[in-house]
Amino acid sequence: SSPMPDRRDTARAGGANAGAMGAGAANAFDRAYLAQQVAAHARTLALVDAAIARGQHAELQAALQSQVRPAVAMHLEEARRLQAR
Repeated sequence: SSPMPDRRDTARAGGANAGAMGAGAANAFDRAYLAQQVAAHARTLALVDAAIARGQHAELQAALQSQVRPAVAMHLEEARRLQAR
């Protein structure tokens, strides 16, 4: 399952209002949403990297490095891929 909704998911979620918005408004919303997601995931990845570098608890550092960082990085790359479409 994709971590990011695509345009079809956004339209389905909007129900009847999605059709009333029109394609231009929906596309502008999608672009703004993806830009926000790219920025938010980039900030989160920077925070995770800083926590790994400054961490004082080896177990927490290991979890951030092995579990959290890969997930955030994957979501960031997916958002960037969708943004490029």
